[in-house]
Amino acid sequence: MGWLTPPIAVFIAYTYFALEQIAEELEEPFGTEGNDLPLSTLCHTIESSLREMQGLPMETPPPPKRGVYLH
Repeated sequence: MGWLTPPIAVFIAYTYFALEQIAEELEEPFGTEGNDLPLSTLCHTIESSLREMQGLPMETPPPPKRGVYLH
């Protein structure tokens, strides 16, 4: 294998580093970064839907932008 060993080792290392990055992203899916799930927006939508089904007035603030409340 001689000269093929370094490229193969680099490819394997790159694969492991990529898997590590994916694992870190999946470990905490909710947050405020661009690739995170918008937990605040999801909660607002659920609360609004429940209030509408129960016939209650909307007392919640407007939906957050990008998944976070900006004060």
